[in-house]
Amino acid sequence: MNFPVTLSQAIDGLLYADAYDCALTLEEIHRFSRVKLSKDQIRSWLDSPYVSNFIFQESGFYYLRDRKSIVAARDKAITRAGKLRKRAMLIARLLHFFPFVRGIVLTGSVAANDADSQADIDFLVIVADARISFVFFLLGGLSRIFFRRLFCPNYYLVENSLSISRRSFYIAREIAQAIPLTGMSEDFFRDNAWVDDELPNSEAKVNHTLPLKGSSFIQKVLEFPCNWVLRNGLEEKLKSFTAKRLLHHYHLQSVAVPDSVEKGFEEGRELRFHFGKRVDTVMQQYENNREALMRHLKETGGFASERNPHEGNSSSPSTKYSN
Repeated sequence: MNFPVTLSQAIDGLLYADAYDCALTLEEIHRFSRVKLSKDQIRSWLDSPYVSNFIFQESGFYYLRDRKSIVAARDKAITRAGKLRKRAMLIARLLHFFPFVRGIVLTGSVAANDADSQADIDFLVIVADARISFVFFLLGGLSRIFFRRLFCPNYYLVENSLSISRRSFYIAREIAQAIPLTGMSEDFFRDNAWVDDELPNSEAKVNHTLPLKGSSFIQKVLEFPCNWVLRNGLEEKLKSFTAKRLLHHYHLQSVAVPDSVEKGFEEGRELRFHFGKRVDTVMQQYENNREALMRHLKETGGFASERNPHEGNSSSPSTKYSN
């Protein structure tokens, strides 16, 4: 077994979480490991003398060298996330009755159990075919009324195109930590089973949701008049409105609308917000942490006679997928 490679992959979740100023429990490190190992095996890697001055543990949380300050904040973040998760479920169950909403998935920091004081309840919304702009108009408008503090629907996917084609390590982590709440949300995870190849210890997202009695009937009643109005020109007007909102959103981040975002919207497959410079910053810090670990292993003799861990390592997130 290649010690540096396996160690790096085993504790990869910790290296990534640090980019978000987040300390992790052993269970979380195991869940986001890049290799199929038991918790006891991962604990043995964490107890290895080669990382004794690189990874530390306090109050059940693991953190990287010189990052002890993030431990105290994690306890509060977990408590806050728990409260927001309960609110998210109540909101999702209400929104599921809205016309053309087919499922809701909880994403972001609340799903990751790491909600700071500014955390939003982020939703991925599954919608009926050809109805993205209409659902965005309803849910996005409702969200803005409450200044996005109640909930923030920032990703919309149509029900017949749930598989995400942009396969990166960042996307894999976001999906793995997401939580199905209503409707077709479990189908989303089944259609993105490729995540299991990246994170083999991540839990299966099945049997999480409960059927909402009467939701199908109520939606059919609401959708009947909506379909008539949409077929008579409203859909195109809403699509134009949504395109302007998309442009405005990325303009506020001082970036152009990414080609993949524009293409997905034009093809009617998805509507995506929130992906900007923060992603690049996180991934750069993550790579810096990986490199720092490798330097530490060299200094402590962890490499011994082993080959360079990046040679032939096809699962490296910097090479396997393009972001």
